[in-house]
Amino acid sequence: MHGLQFDTVTLLRLLIIGFAVERLTEIVVESKIFEPFRKAIGQWATIDPRTIDPDKPLPKSAVLKEYVSYFVKCGYCMSVWIGAAASLAYPVSLYRHQLTDTILSNIVPFAVNFITSTLLYHGIANWLHVAFKRLQVGVVDVKDIKVTVEDSRNAS
Repeated sequence: MHGLQFDTVTLLRLLIIGFAVERLTEIVVESKIFEPFRKAIGQWATIDPRTIDPDKPLPKSAVLKEYVSYFVKCGYCMSVWIGAAASLAYPVSLYRHQLTDTILSNIVPFAVNFITSTLLYHGIANWLHVAFKRLQVGVVDVKDIKVTVEDSRNAS
């Protein structure tokens, strides 16, 4: 068979793994449990401004640390990495193609399915995240409301 293959089991698997990716992303990026981890990464990635020479570019190690710190705090970014890990564990065989018996006959379908699975898991996780956040809109925590007298005057 050639091309994309969709069936009920594949769609259910995509949804379940997408849900797991969304929840794991939320745990890593926003939970109290991972807060010490996020702080440790932030401290590890912090560059002392006194050591920066404005005439020289930042060392590659500093740029890498900055990216890692950003990815740990960015849910959209983290869901790509968690989706990639899920794709390694549970690739969805959406694409099947007959190739000759060469090394490409194994690498090409794996690469296509890995990339496709990663992007699908990431996308589904983000759609679920948006849906969950919209459901939570009705729930308002009083400590999150920071309205000043000036704001209320400007609103009317």
